[in-house]
Amino acid sequence: MRTSYRLPLHLLIRRTNISAFPAFLPDVGYAARTIRAVREAHPTKHWAMMIYLITGLAGSTLTISGCDSGSVPPRAVATLSGANVTRSADPAVLEKGRQIFGQHCAKCHGAQAEGAANWRNKQTDGKYPPPPLNGSGHDWHHPRQELHDFIKNGSPPGTGDMPAWKGKLSDEDIDAVIVWFQSLWPDEVYAAWVDRHAIR
Repeated sequence: MRTSYRLPLHLLIRRTNISAFPAFLPDVGYAARTIRAVREAHPTKHWAMMIYLITGLAGSTLTISGCDSGSVPPRAVATLSGANVTRSADPAVLEKGRQIFGQHCAKCHGAQAEGAANWRNKQTDGKYPPPPLNGSGHDWHHPRQELHDFIKNGSPPGTGDMPAWKGKLSDEDIDAVIVWFQSLWPDEVYAAWVDRHAIR
């Protein structure tokens, strides 16, 4: 199932430099954070990506589509470095990752990897709440091996309460979880991740 949201273009552009939209507009805020993520990865090229995002524009509105099935059908994703990458995932691996995430990770990171509402704010103990893993946080800032190590070894001391899953989840299990939550990332965020870490 695909769900589309329509947003006045001038509002989208004007608000992309802020951290979040009001809580009652979570999907609009998600769209803004997606574009901000691209701007962070490509500070000198973000308007090129804006033009890319505006492709298919009708009138003065931009249609933002999201897939809630968790599937990633094979497709080419354009990156700002000029190369296309094929984005795909094995359905069996996706399902395995979804099940493991639901059993072990959703309690803290949310059923759809949306993270804690206050994930940006330090708690009284100086640690941060669980961040989103759906592409709307800083997950795309990290290469795959670093994401793997975070899950396997837990949060660095004093930064969070992420437990170490070493000995409980195999490397294959951890990789399946990463494949699943990365399937939630919009193509623009995935492309920025590919460029940021020179993944080909």
